[in-house]
Amino acid sequence: MSFFRRLFSFSLIQLVIELIFLAIIGVLASFIVSMLNTSQLIGQTIGESILVVGVAATFLLARFWVERRPFAELGLSGRHLVRNLLLGFVLGLLLQGTTIGILALAGWYRITSIAPAPVAVTLILQGLGIHLLVALFEEGVFRGILFRLLERSLGSWIAIILSALFFGLGHLLNPGATLFGALAIALEAGILLGVAYMLTRSLWLAIGIHWAWNFFEGPFFGATISGVDPSGKTVITPTISGPALWTGGNFGPEAGVVALLACLVASAIFLILIVKRKQVIVPSWLRSRSSRAAAANR
Repeated sequence: MSFFRRLFSFSLIQLVIELIFLAIIGVLASFIVSMLNTSQLIGQTIGESILVVGVAATFLLARFWVERRPFAELGLSGRHLVRNLLLGFVLGLLLQGTTIGILALAGWYRITSIAPAPVAVTLILQGLGIHLLVALFEEGVFRGILFRLLERSLGSWIAIILSALFFGLGHLLNPGATLFGALAIALEAGILLGVAYMLTRSLWLAIGIHWAWNFFEGPFFGATISGVDPSGKTVITPTISGPALWTGGNFGPEAGVVALLACLVASAIFLILIVKRKQVIVPSWLRSRSSRAAAANR
């Protein structure tokens, strides 16, 4: 084995290579969008599309050059793809619906208007499309690359903590971001989406959850998504008031305690299943020690 092939066999080196490759594509996407004289929606769609293509190219790079593993081991198994995607979408709807429902019962979420049917259909289709792209990109990066490679080297528990923190802190760049909001996203979404990946060893369940959560939070229920105001282009136009600690304030419901508790309950259920099925991966150094001990006892 050559020096470079031996070097590339380390998961953390593979992680660095893949993230650098993806960062280059991200810069390219930003440059292309900045050069286009288009509406915000079209620009966002083009930018997200380029990023999704970039993630796909990164997985191809991993499959055939850097990691040389089957796509199924990269989290792209075709087995139960549709089932897990739809299951995740339903779960995301239930979690977001529960969050909004509790806020409504508390009197903090009130519907002020609903878009006419033709407009609503257009908004739904646009929202489903753009937030599918967002989910594909972010899950490809944070679970398909970051969490997966961290887990292979550092084990499941450390990978969950680190990938969740990176996911939450990445939202500090959003408008109106607060440290509490970023930590809330790390705890609710970072952990939930990480354990969804662990449970299935594929990205589709996590993508479905992420897709539905964002779609129903913003385009459908009309709430702010991680500081990004949907600007009235929503099926439901609400008035949201109440304590920011519970509602998330200007950053959106996902920065509030209601969403945090709902997602932590779902995460706990997933974790119980993961532990029962013995799907937790131990750090590489402990695996090596166990292998040496087993060899010595033969």
